[in-house]
Amino acid sequence: MKYINTILLLGLSLQLSAKEIDNPDRYKLPSSKANIAICKQKVLSLHPGMVEKELILHKSDDFHILFEVEGENNSEWSIDCDLKTGKITKEQIIHTE
Repeated sequence: MKYINTILLLGLSLQLSAKEIDNPDRYKLPSSKANIAICKQKVLSLHPGMVEKELILHKSDDFHILFEVEGENNSEWSIDCDLKTGKITKEQIIHTE
């Protein structure tokens, strides 16, 4: 009886695994994180340069991404973008020469 239960459980787990493999959306980002690339484009269009750091933050049930950008003239910017809407929510200069 133990062997039959084990075989049934093994068969059930294989069926569940097969369903997951057939799911094409399993790697799709949730809507709360869907705008990472859009945020990065907006940040670099506002402050051309090189992204030094990207940090995803969870604030009040929303996800934001914080970019630190080294811009032209060695200026450094901290820019926050809402990942759900793709809108820049905060810009702050960290350092300028």
